[in-house]
Amino acid sequence: MKKIIVLGSLFFVAILSHSQILPTDYPFKTYVDHNANLYVTGSNGGDIFFTKYNENGNLLVSGTYSSYPGIDKGMDIVSSLDGNLVFIVGYLYNSLNNPYDVVVLKYDVSNNQVTLLWDEIFDYDSKEDKGLGIAYAEGDTVYVCGFATNSDNSTDYLVIKYNPDGSKNWDETFSNSGNEVAMDLLVDDGHVYLMGFRDEESDNGNRDIMLVSYDIEGNYPEQDIVSIPGSDEIPTSFVFTDKSHQIPIKSKAAIIGYIIKQQEFIVDRDYIAVYFGTNLTGDRNTIDWTKTFGTQGHEDIGTSIISDENGNVIVTGYYHNGHNGTDFGTLKYDKSEGDILWGPVSYDYDDGIDQASSITRNGNKIIISGYSELDPNNNFITQNIDDGLSSTVTNWTSGFQPYYLSSSVNTYTNQTTQSYIFQDNSVLTFVSSWNSTSELYAAVKYDSLGEVIFTIDPSSDRPFHKSELQNENLSEFELKQNYPNPFNPSTIIGYYLPVQCFVSLKVYDLLGREVADLVHINQPAGKYDVKFNGNNLSSGIYIYKLTVLSADRSFEKIEKMTLMK
Repeated sequence: MKKIIVLGSLFFVAILSHSQILPTDYPFKTYVDHNANLYVTGSNGGDIFFTKYNENGNLLVSGTYSSYPGIDKGMDIVSSLDGNLVFIVGYLYNSLNNPYDVVVLKYDVSNNQVTLLWDEIFDYDSKEDKGLGIAYAEGDTVYVCGFATNSDNSTDYLVIKYNPDGSKNWDETFSNSGNEVAMDLLVDDGHVYLMGFRDEESDNGNRDIMLVSYDIEGNYPEQDIVSIPGSDEIPTSFVFTDKSHQIPIKSKAAIIGYIIKQQEFIVDRDYIAVYFGTNLTGDRNTIDWTKTFGTQGHEDIGTSIISDENGNVIVTGYYHNGHNGTDFGTLKYDKSEGDILWGPVSYDYDDGIDQASSITRNGNKIIISGYSELDPNNNFITQNIDDGLSSTVTNWTSGFQPYYLSSSVNTYTNQTTQSYIFQDNSVLTFVSSWNSTSELYAAVKYDSLGEVIFTIDPSSDRPFHKSELQNENLSEFELKQNYPNPFNPSTIIGYYLPVQCFVSLKVYDLLGREVADLVHINQPAGKYDVKFNGNNLSSGIYIYKLTVLSADRSFEKIEKMTLMK
């Protein structure tokens, strides 16, 4: 795939209210280059913004771009191989002619300076046009996809190729009857592949998964449609399973998404995985198999997809666990017939809503990440598992709570993650949350054992790096004095863990009565900040107690704090 060194998919998938969210609603997109630099784009104050962090989590550059007053948004981002050029696709608000136009930006960020080299705007028919995906090709050319709106307000697949100087090489639209939206794209040596959906030709309003390919000059469009009568098929992510380097041979690809079926008075959603092989001559894609997975009558959503070194397909998402919530659900399909080789591999915290949104791999190491609703301290979960022939082994599971979730009064209705794994098996997990009024992001990097190396948390003035622990000589457990102190009504309690251990953090009044159980879970080594809210307590002195147990040692410490209303 075009986005990642060793990652199969980069399409963000919102969770919780997933089925109501369209591609244009995702707040941030990310990319990691060959030097492990992280790039982020989205919207900030109504302007397109981007940031670049180095492999140690330090901010290198940031930039913004705006046009007319209105909401402008970066929807996807890539860089050149050396990381000196950044390309962004998105859309601009155009108050003069039509609601939105596609915009493509090229920046020079060499020497950690930001220079806009060119900005190209595409307007199809004085209607709403948006760029959603971008792919980098050798020679500093880029391909972008999205949708263009016709004079009758129907939408078509849109794909554009830009030369290194910003001039348009070619653009094409692809349509059936109804609406079509290209959500993402992949590029091999001879073809461009667009993943998205189209409306069924009948008037029932259902949608179908559609894969459309062109040669690299924009010629010979071909389509493959997954259409199951009486249902909606919505794609979320796709990946090459066998990338072609020989023209006119086509690459093999696979798509994950979900299928919506009405069963009497119940709406049923299941994973849907589709494998696109090739014909005997290899110059035409074919639908080799389509598989569904889920629990009847519940919401089961496939969110992300990768392939192994043999072209087998591994998908993740979330499925109903038979109780009150959902679990991470990861499965592996055989490329030949679509048989399940193993899975579902699950993660479940206290029968709550646990929803995976990202999967990536390095060799036989698979990384799955997502959101855990009921976990009070580790809202975002990252799992490291070994891929076996017919089963898996979980190596470690680590959790991360960004500062904005521990301190903010906002209720974020949507959460998502994107993980990257590197050659040394360290893992970077990018997380974001949003609601109708605000959106925030953070990131955490783990070493090969699942211990925190650093966090990126722009909403906090306390970024953390493992080097800070070393500089503070924190080879032992430590409980910090809360801040602020005195407080009204909330305060932050910080502590350090030099190793993974079981942690208990409780608050008591002066009579020894427990008033709050803040932490009660296994946690990896790292720095933690926990918010305590005394809104329902009276003014006075309270005691907080940290108790930790590891494999070879224990620690206990008490501190006082003052609530002053």
